[in-house]
Amino acid sequence: MNSTTPRLTEQVHLFLKSFLKKGDAVIDATMGKGYDTRFLAECVGTKGRVIAVDIQQDAIEHTRERLEAVGFLDQIDQSIRLCHASHEQLDSLIPQGQVGQIHAIVYNLGYLPGTDKSITTQAQSTLRSLQSAIKCLQRGGIISVLIYTGHNTGLDEYKAIVRWADSLGSEARAHWKSGFDEARRPPVWLLIEKI
Repeated sequence: MNSTTPRLTEQVHLFLKSFLKKGDAVIDATMGKGYDTRFLAECVGTKGRVIAVDIQQDAIEHTRERLEAVGFLDQIDQSIRLCHASHEQLDSLIPQGQVGQIHAIVYNLGYLPGTDKSITTQAQSTLRSLQSAIKCLQRGGIISVLIYTGHNTGLDEYKAIVRWADSLGSEARAHWKSGFDEARRPPVWLLIEKI
């Protein structure tokens, strides 16, 4: 890999920065340590809306601290909602009037770095979440999914997502932004566009 090539997470952020605008509505479906939540909040500004979701209380605390560090603390519970829930509950976390109006939904699958690695996203709940996510998007909206294949649960999740993405009907189109290498098992980026 060329040393000037941005990491995959940086490539995702560069794409999202070019796609999103101030005032957009976005979801961080797997908030983790809050990097994507903070980034999304910066992209959409105070007139935008951010919903961030995670099943672990540690993730919410990390994210709250990260938002506070960059001056977004007063936006929490206003334009930024931190939800202690599973990503498979996505459709129930969006206010009824906003279903079908979300511009982007971001997933960074796997486990929360530096914590219990047995608590990880699972194929079945992720597939349910992705199916709900498509319904939440506006036409032309996108879902960005980073899949970490280096651990067995992540590899199973990747295989299930590939099958699901290959079966998408006329409502959405999948774009693989990076390829899978069986020997190295690197992270893989999937971009889904609602059409």
